[in-house]
Parts: sequence; C-alpha cells; structure tokens
Amino acid sequence: MAKAAKSLLQNTELLLQENRRLHIANADLSRKRAREVRQFTKRVTTEQALTVGEGREISRCLEQEGEASAAAAGEASQAPRRCCTRCRQPGHTRIRCPTALESTQIVFSTTET
Repeated sequence: MAKAAKSLLQNTELLLQENRRLHIANADLSRKRAREVRQFTKRVTTEQALTVGEGREISRCLEQEGEASAAAAGEASQAPRRCCTRCRQPGHTRIRCPTALESTQIVFSTTET
C-alpha cells in the first residue's frame, strides 16, 4: 500500500511540473500574440486606411496563421503560410512582391525619359 501511495505522489508531482511548464508556455504565447496585435494595430492606425477587401484579406491571413500554429502544435512539420506585408497577398514576401516590382519598374522608366 505504501508503494502505491509513493507512486501516486510521484505521478502527481510529474503532472504538476508539466502543468507549470505548459502554463508558462501558454503565458509566453499569449504575450507574443498580444504584442503582434498591438504592433499590427499601431501600423494600421499610423498608415493609410484599409479598404474592406484589405481588412478581410488580413483577417484571412491571421486565421491561416492561427490554424497553422494550431496544426504545428500537433505536427511540427507544417510551416505557417506567410503573407506579403506590402500587398497582404499570400505566397510571397515584401522583397519579392509583384506590386513593388511593378512600381519600381514604373519609377525607373519615368526617370529615364
């Protein structure tokens, strides 16, 4: 009987340690998410206003990232899908944005003439 009680106490201690570790990890993720939301809100309020379509696209990207992070918690093999910070379209980053490339080509063509 004493051996069973000792085993139960050990299991309880292990569960408490795991619970503390998960609690700390959850708090870290919550702080990170809150920081990202604050930065996004600050960027949106200081820059130009968004259209309804842009807002929906940003919302969709955030939902995809949330789904990807939830899936990554279960499977570490999937990376979150990234969206361009300039045009908010998925599939490329700001550096390779087709919109930015077109605008720089227009600037170069108008300065050459």
